[in-house]
Amino acid sequence: SLAITDSTWLMRNDQSWLRRNGRSALSPLIPDHGKLMHMFVVRDDKQAFAHLHPVPHDSSAFIVTLPPLPGGHYRVYGDIVRENGMTHTLVGDVDIPLSAAAPATGVSATDPDDAWWVSGELGSRLGQSTIRLSDGSTMSWVHSKDPLLADNDADLQFTVRAPDGNAASLEPYMGMMGHAMIARDDDSVFVHLHPAGSISMGTQMVVEMRTPADTVSGMLGQRITQNDMSAMSRATGATSQSTVRFPYAFPSPGKYRIWVQVKRAGTVLTGAFDTDVQPSRGAWER
Repeated sequence: SLAITDSTWLMRNDQSWLRRNGRSALSPLIPDHGKLMHMFVVRDDKQAFAHLHPVPHDSSAFIVTLPPLPGGHYRVYGDIVRENGMTHTLVGDVDIPLSAAAPATGVSATDPDDAWWVSGELGSRLGQSTIRLSDGSTMSWVHSKDPLLADNDADLQFTVRAPDGNAASLEPYMGMMGHAMIARDDDSVFVHLHPAGSISMGTQMVVEMRTPADTVSGMLGQRITQNDMSAMSRATGATSQSTVRFPYAFPSPGKYRIWVQVKRAGTVLTGAFDTDVQPSRGAWER
């Protein structure tokens, strides 16, 4: 289980707190891609990764089943969206005992969209432009030989091919054709991307659906929840798309790992790539 804490920080940074009977109350959570929280568990050496979806236990506590990740120290990131449109990435730490390193059997995920990845178990070679996925298909990072530069727009493009070499038919994964997570090796950068960029679907719905009549906490959230559930139910089935693209500008030079998740034949597939981002031309580091 995990809990949302440090309300002092949230109160300083979230100006939408409501006053009720002289007490403060946070704007309620709303779903983003069908989930109230997207949680990412990343080992310090970036050799293990999980994208999970905890379920609420009460107003501030969530419960999630930890997959069979190898032992070590992990950073935990939890993305949430509030009814006022504000987004937060909550950060924590967890230690998995080394005794838990052996793969577990019969582990049931908290959510059917949960997925995880461990380097080496598939025989993939990080640092390559093409890697093999768990179902035998391949994922290729399509990019030029020019180096990536910090503070410059980048079009991150990935193509998936079926085991027979033909273009794969991708399916929407939580309403999007793909999800990407990017982490700098020193943990100073972590971002969750979609083909539309880093803006959340929940925030977009707040902007589009808010009306002057939404004066009672929870009213807008109820409509957004219904709309979000409807959108997720419509976004199913194979498509003719085999390529997914993510716009992004790396904020600083350094070594990064990129995890790309797509869905094919009902299975969530995760690929991982490494890159070294160079300083902007003319820029200098102190």
